[in-house]
Amino acid sequence: MFNLFKYSDKETPLPNSRLGQFGYILRFHWRSLALLSTLTSLFAVPLVVWMYWSTMANSALYAKLLSLTDYAQKVELATQLKGQMLFNGLVYIPLTAVAFVGLGGCAQCIKMYAKRQIVFVSQCFWRGVKQHFWGSFVTGALYASAVCAVLCSDLFFGTEWWWNVVGVLALVVVSIFVSYCFVLNVFYKQSLKALLLNATALTFVRFPQNVLALALSTITVWLVVFLPSVLGVTLCVIVNLVIGIGYSTLIIVLNAFSAFDKYINKTQYPSLYREGLQNKSDAVTAEGANA
Repeated sequence: MFNLFKYSDKETPLPNSRLGQFGYILRFHWRSLALLSTLTSLFAVPLVVWMYWSTMANSALYAKLLSLTDYAQKVELATQLKGQMLFNGLVYIPLTAVAFVGLGGCAQCIKMYAKRQIVFVSQCFWRGVKQHFWGSFVTGALYASAVCAVLCSDLFFGTEWWWNVVGVLALVVVSIFVSYCFVLNVFYKQSLKALLLNATALTFVRFPQNVLALALSTITVWLVVFLPSVLGVTLCVIVNLVIGIGYSTLIIVLNAFSAFDKYINKTQYPSLYREGLQNKSDAVTAEGANA
């Protein structure tokens, strides 16, 4: 049945930009993106289960805290709640790392689509999981550690508005940085030092585009935050697991690929410059003539 998701070279003009390529892949490979989301979601099941359990546990303890009238009991229970939230946050770290392992396979397939290579989704996904296992696992662990540190910081440093603003900015920068680390690990073979330096430079050199790509890739995730009912949140989580993961990974990978074209491939890897886009050879020739 996985042959239904086999890549087929359709007689259509190639896109001439990564933005056009996003629409192209979304239009012709939406079934493959759905399958990629489903396969990747297998690695995210433990994370989702823990998210539900920890949220309910924290909510139950917080409701009990609000019902107390004795000050000493409130202080004791508040301390217990902080400890429980910190423990729950620490458990997110290995579970997020496991989820990132699945994202490695998803990004591998999307990279192949962007390069116009033949893709058998099931085979290429598991091959990508195997090839990028440790890089994806470590990247996920680092990201979860940073997010846990930011989100749990208000437990010990207060909840002033300016601290919340700093926390949001930190989350944005960390998310962009980790996304580049993740995609660089899938696209290139390089040392840890080179990976970190490249990810840092790409995070800030095109910061507005990165923020826009991050916002677009997390639209479906933010719906979970703002939906009022448990049923609504559950439906949104299911949508993310079925199609949202592939959609979000597609945006992140193509945004990174656009940056790679401009700052890495054009000078260091000319054969990869604008790979999968229209008039690749003409674009390279024109760049050489203008140099």
